[in-house]
Amino acid sequence: MLPATAKTSFLSLLVLVLGLSITLTVASPARHGRDVGRNRRVLRGNGPSEGFAHGPPPGFRPGRGPASYPSPSPAAPDASSDPASSSTTPDPTTAAPSPTAPDPAQDSSTASAGASPASSSDPLSTATLPLNGNGLPSPLAGLSVKIVAVGRGTQNYTCATSDSSTTPVAIGAVADLFDGRALVSANANANDNNYDALTTATNTALNDPAAGGLPAIGQHFFAGPTPVFAVPDTGTFFGSKLAAVPAPGGANAGTRAEGAVDWLDLADKGGSSGIAQVYRLETAGGKPPADCSGQQPTLEVPYAAQYWMLA
Repeated sequence: MLPATAKTSFLSLLVLVLGLSITLTVASPARHGRDVGRNRRVLRGNGPSEGFAHGPPPGFRPGRGPASYPSPSPAAPDASSDPASSSTTPDPTTAAPSPTAPDPAQDSSTASAGASPASSSDPLSTATLPLNGNGLPSPLAGLSVKIVAVGRGTQNYTCATSDSSTTPVAIGAVADLFDGRALVSANANANDNNYDALTTATNTALNDPAAGGLPAIGQHFFAGPTPVFAVPDTGTFFGSKLAAVPAPGGANAGTRAEGAVDWLDLADKGGSSGIAQVYRLETAGGKPPADCSGQQPTLEVPYAAQYWMLA
């Protein structure tokens, strides 16, 4: 039998142990709940850090986390990753390369190729006009031949009446211009075979709207009383008559044997560009009838001519 004092001490110790056990049992679930809540706040979808938005909690081992961690729920999609709602910033490493600076040497050669040749290398620069001593003045000082064209069109006139009491009055001309430069050689003169070829081409043009296949290069027409020559790759000329002489004997009299129009020397009237003087030579046809007997109010007489343009 234990003394009464010992029994009392034993019972007090038993009560203390039982109370401590009850306290631990009650407190444990609450602490577990707090741990789960903390872990849920840390977990955030599937990502590069095993589903943790700001890195794994201390002690986490990939694929072997504590069993108390819940499986992470899929995170809400990030609007910034939606191609329909954002624009992609170009990667500077893959951006298009800057244009390559031009090579000065290549630039120089290209410019030289496109530039007009110097007069010393231009086969027309030393060509002599076939004036044949017909009385027209020589070209103005400092000018050289730039264009030789075959013109083909009509000389135009009006008649005030249809009887012999009036004569046709010139009102201008309209013609297509064809390139005859290939038929002219350097240092050529009036007896050169190339000039013969040019004369043949002029006579052919009188009856051939295509001028024997020569390339078309421009047009000749009148603006009021002013003759105009428009050659797009060279310039535009507004002329004023300096001199005129009759066509030489033996010139092509034209489709109706009406005779060849005069040879002319035209100077710049003002406002011209690229062309400073024009000669009309080797004319064929274009002359009006002697009077207006039996004629319409307007007459168009076919003609052809060489136009030598200087600058």
